[in-house]
Amino acid sequence: MDTLKYTQAQQDELLKRGESHFFDFKRVGLSVAKFERIVVAFANADGGEICLGVDESPNDDPSQRMFGFMDQEKANDYLASLDRLKPVIEGVDCVFLILPASPEQLVLKVSVPKSKAVHFTSADLCFRRMGAQCLPVKGEAIQRLLFSKGQQSYEDTACDTVRTKDIEEGEYIHDYLRHVPTAQPVETFLRKQRLIVQDEQNHFRGPRVLAACVLVFDDLPQSALNTKCAIKIARIESSLDEYRREDLAGDPETVEGPTAVIIQRTVGRVIEIMQSVTFKSGGEYKSLRYPKEAVHEIIANAVLHRDYSIKDDILIYIYDNRIEVRSPGKLPGHMTIENILEERFSRNPKIVRAVNRLPEPPNRDIGEGLNTAFEMMRKAKLKDPEITEDENSVLVTLRHEGIASPERRVIEYCLKYGDIKNSQAREATGIGSENQVKRLFQKMMAEEILEHANPHAARTLRKYKLKNGWEQNFDMQ
Repeated sequence: MDTLKYTQAQQDELLKRGESHFFDFKRVGLSVAKFERIVVAFANADGGEICLGVDESPNDDPSQRMFGFMDQEKANDYLASLDRLKPVIEGVDCVFLILPASPEQLVLKVSVPKSKAVHFTSADLCFRRMGAQCLPVKGEAIQRLLFSKGQQSYEDTACDTVRTKDIEEGEYIHDYLRHVPTAQPVETFLRKQRLIVQDEQNHFRGPRVLAACVLVFDDLPQSALNTKCAIKIARIESSLDEYRREDLAGDPETVEGPTAVIIQRTVGRVIEIMQSVTFKSGGEYKSLRYPKEAVHEIIANAVLHRDYSIKDDILIYIYDNRIEVRSPGKLPGHMTIENILEERFSRNPKIVRAVNRLPEPPNRDIGEGLNTAFEMMRKAKLKDPEITEDENSVLVTLRHEGIASPERRVIEYCLKYGDIKNSQAREATGIGSENQVKRLFQKMMAEEILEHANPHAARTLRKYKLKNGWEQNFDMQ
C-alpha cells in the first residue's frame, strides 16, 4: 500500500479540517465495528474521508493529536473489515500518511466514494452520514434509502387501487397507442412492457399495475397513487433570495396528468407566464426571456428522474430574475453535481422508456437533456444553469443574468488553473469555433493580457497564461 510523506503545509491543511458530513478524525484503538459504521455511513450518503490515527479534538500542538499506527501491519484488521461489508464498496482508496508532527507513526487515510448501492456492516447494520454523525437506518428508512439511491425505484411498486381495466377504460392509453402503433391488446402491451405483473400469490386477482404504468398511462395519476406527483407553479414578484407571502402573484397553479402530458402542459404554462413578466433593472424595464429548449429540458428532467417515493410535488418558482425548479429526491446512484453532465443514471427506466416511444418525446433518452439546457443558455448569452442538492431535493436555477465576456472567462480560467489551451477556452466561453478562439487569444495577446505559456510547443498543445501586469489592461469590474 502507498505511503505519502506530507509536508508541513499539507499537514497544517489536513489538521485544520473539522469533522463534517464528508470528513472524520479517529484515534487508532477505534473498534473495527465503529470503523465499519463510519465507512458504511459515508458510502450510503455522499462519500467522505476518515483519517485513522489523529485525534478529533483541536489542539495547538499537532504532536498531541497523533495516535497512529507504529507499522502498517497494525492496520490489517481495519483493512480486512472493508472486505466484510455487505456489499463490498467499490472504489475505496486507502493510503498511509506520514505527518511531520509524528513521523514515527502512520495515519491511515480511507477515502470512501458515494455508492450507488445501500451498504451494511458485517453485523448487518445500516448507517448514513448526516452532518458529523453516523446515524442508524432501520425499517422503512432502509426502503427510502434504496429509493433514494436508485437501487430500487418507486416505479416498480404495485398500485393496488388501480386495475388494468382502469387503464384500458381511460382516454390517454388509446391516444398513446395511436401514436405508438401496436396490434397487441392493451393488457398484452402493458405486460410486454413490464408495466403490469401477475400476482404469484393470487392468480385470481389478475395482474397488478405498477406505479410506472399509472404515472405514464392513467388519465389522472395524481388521484390514483399514494404519493404526490403533480407540479406546482408559483409566480413570485420579487428578485430577493427569499420571498414573502405578499410577493406571491395569486395562488400557485397545480398541473396534473400523465407523464408526457404534464411535461407539455407545464412547459407551456411556464413559457406563458414568463412572457408576461417584466422587471426593473438598472433603471429600465426588462422582459424575462429564457430559451424554451432550456426550460423544456429542465422540466422534463425533473419529471422523469425525480424520486416518486417522496410525497412532494415538483415546485417551480418564476421570480423576476430567475426560474427555480425543485425536484424531489437526491441525485441517484453515483450521480453528483460534479459529474451530472457526463454520467448517466436513470432512476425510473420504465417511465423514461415508455415516454421515449412517442413520436415527439419530451426526452431522447441519450443523456443529453441537461447538456442541451446548458448549451441553449450559453447561446442566449445567459449564465449556465445552477444545480444544487440538499437532503431531499435537487434544485435547478435559471438566472436572467448575462454571461461574462469571453475575455473575462479566459482570465477567470487562467486565475484558477494557471494556463489555458484552445479546447479549454472553447468549453469555458461556449465558443464552438477553434479559429474564433484562436483570434480571441491573438487579440488578448495584442492587448498584453495573455502570453504564450509554452511558445515552442506544437500548435495543438500550445497554452496561454496571464501576462505580468495584465490587470492594467483589463477591467474586471
